[in-house]
Amino acid sequence: MLVLSLCCLCFGRHTMLVSGRFILRQEIHNCNLCKRQRAQPCQQLMGNLSSDRITPSRPFSKVGMYLAGPFMTKPNLPRSKVRLKSFISVIVSMCTMAVHPEVVSDLSSQALLPALWRFISRRECPSDIYSENGKNLTGLVNQLKALFEILKSTLLQEYVANQLIRWHFIPPYSPNFG
Repeated sequence: MLVLSLCCLCFGRHTMLVSGRFILRQEIHNCNLCKRQRAQPCQQLMGNLSSDRITPSRPFSKVGMYLAGPFMTKPNLPRSKVRLKSFISVIVSMCTMAVHPEVVSDLSSQALLPALWRFISRRECPSDIYSENGKNLTGLVNQLKALFEILKSTLLQEYVANQLIRWHFIPPYSPNFG
């Protein structure tokens, strides 16, 4: 308003403008320099975080588990030209966002279970594991079906039930859940 009053005062000394205040208000509103000075920074919209992410707890007591890959790896043998397809199980703590990677040889429950054992022996037994339905882990439909079979296999369910681990599946395309 101060700029508008100053402009009216300056123009009012020399000329008489019909509806001058309205014209000056439009000119100031359409001025690019004035728009840049009045600009407000954008506010990013973000979904609500789950309660497990914001409540304080021990590291790795509530984790998110993801599978990444495939990666081509070489065995630790001299002069070996063999390359093996392997995956990485990425385990992320919900409260501290600390990362624990584990190498998995394939997408079977026999390969995922030792990776879970190694994680528990290194860190601690988590109370809750959140895992995706798998759409962003692998792009192929066949690998998605294999991932569902891994997580629903009886051997893995028996081990998880004995350790008192609750396994949660997050909805697809919602990274803020886990």
